Amino acid sequence: MLSIIIAQACCKGYLVRRRCLVARQALIKVQAIVRGHLSRLQYQKCRAAVVAIQSYARGWLVRHEIAKQVAAAVVIQRRYRSHRLKQQLSVTMTEVSEKCSQVVVSYNTIPVLLNFISSTNRSMASLHVIKVVLKILLNICKNPTHKKLVRFA
Repeated sequence: MLSIIIAQACCKGYLVRRRCLVARQALIKVQAIVRGHLSRLQYQKCRAAVVAIQSYARGWLVRHEIAKQVAAAVVIQRRYRSHRLKQQLSVTMTEVSEKCSQVVVSYNTIPVLLNFISSTNRSMASLHVIKVVLKILLNICKNPTHKKLVRFA
């Protein structure tokens, strides 16, 4: 009878050890699944943060580049408009003829020109107009016949 009890004890011990081994393997499998899931969640959060930082950085770079291009376009437009204004003014009044200077003197517009010089702002366009007005006045002063007719206010 003792041998049967010993055989039963060995059998029961074997079965319990096998159940424990199966339970341990199942527990290890569950732990691996949970750890993998947590790692994937952590990776997704980290990746989302990296993507957000990259998108902000790329957006800033694009906006910065666009701002530089807009500034360059403004410079080009300003220079073109100034050049166009200079051409228009040079075509109309750069070289004042004898007849034109006579008309300016005869209508006594010299005080108007002087008031114009004192009242304009000092922008690039106004400076160019002032330059043309000074050329007109210089041309009038060079002509000896106009010196007698000039009446300053």
